[in-house]
Amino acid sequence: MWNSGGNINSQTVEVVDPGDMHVTGDIDSNSKVMLRSTGGSITVDGKIDGSSIVYLVASGGSVTVQGKVDGSSTVVLVSTVGTVTIGGKIDGSSNVSVEAKGDIGIGIIAGGDDGKIDGSSSVTLRSLSGTITLGSRIDGSSVVDITTAGGGIEVTDRVDGSSIVHGQGDSDVTIGDKIDGSSRVELVSNRGSVTVDGKLDGNSNVQLNAGRDIGIGVGLTGGTEDHKIDGNCSVTGIAGGQIHLGSRIAKNLTTVDFAAGGSVQIDGDIGYEASVRLL
Repeated sequence: MWNSGGNINSQTVEVVDPGDMHVTGDIDSNSKVMLRSTGGSITVDGKIDGSSIVYLVASGGSVTVQGKVDGSSTVVLVSTVGTVTIGGKIDGSSNVSVEAKGDIGIGIIAGGDDGKIDGSSSVTLRSLSGTITLGSRIDGSSVVDITTAGGGIEVTDRVDGSSIVHGQGDSDVTIGDKIDGSSRVELVSNRGSVTVDGKLDGNSNVQLNAGRDIGIGVGLTGGTEDHKIDGNCSVTGIAGGQIHLGSRIAKNLTTVDFAAGGSVQIDGDIGYEASVRLL
C-alpha cells in the first residue's frame, strides 16, 4: 500500500505499487503525478487542479477522485476491472479521459453546480460494460464524448451553452432536462430508448437514434413551453419503436424529421412555418 501523506503540490510523483494507493489530499499547482496499482484501487481524497497532469491506472480495483478536476488540468483515469468516479465537477478548460470496465460517474457526489462539466472542458468517457452517469449539466462550450458498450447513459440535467455531446449506449440514454443554447447533440441507443425530458431550443442541432422509443419533452416537471421543439432547431429522430413529443413545434427555421417503426405522437401544434417530415 502507498500513501502520499497529504497534498501533492508542485511535485512530480511516479509510483507503481501492488496494493491500494491513496492520495490523502489534493493534487495541485502544476504537479505531475503518475500512479499505477497492479493489484488494488487508487483514491484521491481531494481535487485535481492548477494545470496538473495526472495519470491514475488501476489494474486490480477502482479509481476514485473525491473532488473536482479544474484549472486546465489534464487527467487520465483507467480501471481495467472496476469503476471510475469523479465526485465533483470538471471545469476550467480541463482535459479528462476515463476508461473503465464497469460504471463511470462524474459529479455524482457533489451534484448540482459542483457536479457539472463546464468551462470549455474536453471529456471522453468509455465503459466496457457499465452505466455512465453525469450528476449535473454539460455547459460552457464543453465537448463530451460518451460511449458504453454494455450499459446506459444518464445526464441528470441539461445540455447547454454551445456544448457538443456525442453519446452512444447499449441500453437507455437519458437527458434529464433540455438541450439548448446552440448545442450540438447526437445520442444513440443500440437496443434501448432515447429520452430528453425537456425542450429542444435555441438553435440547437439534435440527432436521436434509438433501437426502441424516442421521447422529447416528456418529463414530469414544467409546462408546455418546457417540452417543445422551438428556436430554429434542427432535429432528426429515428426510432425502431414510437416517437413522442410532449408539446408543439414552432419557428420558421425549425426543421424536424421523425422516422419511426411505430407511431409518432406530437402533443401540440405544428406552426409558425416550421418544416416537419413524419415517416
